Amino acid sequence: MEDNAGWPDLRAIQRLDFCLRCRYWRVNELRTEARDVGAQLRDDYSLTTLSSKLRTFDEAAPEGTLGEVAQWFRRHPRLYNTVSPTYLEKLVARVFTNSGQYVEVQHVGRPDDGGVDVVLVESESRSWLVQVKRREHAKSSEPVSTIRNLLGAMILQESHLGIVVSTADHFTFRARESAARANSLGFKVDLLDRKALDAMLARALPVEPWRQVLGDLHEHRQEWFWDYYGDSSNSLPPLQ
Repeated sequence: MEDNAGWPDLRAIQRLDFCLRCRYWRVNELRTEARDVGAQLRDDYSLTTLSSKLRTFDEAAPEGTLGEVAQWFRRHPRLYNTVSPTYLEKLVARVFTNSGQYVEVQHVGRPDDGGVDVVLVESESRSWLVQVKRREHAKSSEPVSTIRNLLGAMILQESHLGIVVSTADHFTFRARESAARANSLGFKVDLLDRKALDAMLARALPVEPWRQVLGDLHEHRQEWFWDYYGDSSNSLPPLQ
């Protein structure tokens, strides 16, 4: 066996911190190199810190890929109540597109949209009419009038399928009661509040985006060990 006397004692300590809500991550890796120099122990160390960088958006109308926007919204929940109504409509359309459940998603919102902002096409004979409501206060409630307006649009457009997406904290009792009554009459009206919208947006978050960085760090660390130990894998210091 080759004598390892005089080789430095190499060690690497790594810590990963991440947020499951917005997928923000930070990696710290401390590498220490201890060796005898003139009968004295000398320690050298290096600290590497890497972290994710979310794009900075104009909060009035953020742009970017849906994954980046999802991270941005979940880091700044106030955006649900401060973005422009038009942008929110487009965001909701993209969220439904990302779900993969519909063959076509159309954003049709305009001042005279008749209560319909997004159309979800499931098949030639099955489409959902979606009304999107941006409420300015996080604790606000969505009133029954919103459901009645959507039902009116559904009747005029001969549709039995509708969805209300709101950034309100909840729907009022009368709103939920009205939707239940419509469902009993052959209509189907789904109510999605801010929590439901946030859960849908979460599906667009990247899955463990720090994995590639950890892999790159591992390769670089192996090269660092290799410079001293060569192909003697049994001598590799542990990663703590």
